[in-house]
Amino acid sequence: MSKSLMWTAKDARGLTVQCLFNEDARSYEMTVSAQSARACRSEAFLASTEPVFGMDPNDRALSVQVADRLMHDAARSLGDF
Repeated sequence: MSKSLMWTAKDARGLTVQCLFNEDARSYEMTVSAQSARACRSEAFLASTEPVFGMDPNDRALSVQVADRLMHDAARSLGDF
């Protein structure tokens, strides 16, 4: 399975989010990692277009929306919300 990193971000709580493009499944995988395994989250969605020259604006917007939700869920499981 081949994956390409599309973007990554880290917040002040130490949560790291990554957007990966899974070339085999033609989907994006959003992962949130934290120091605690119970706070880690992931979710995938199908790409609307092939990211030849970067992510499609709609795919990028959806990835940010999914990342925000996953980071909020992870922070809540850590007791930050």
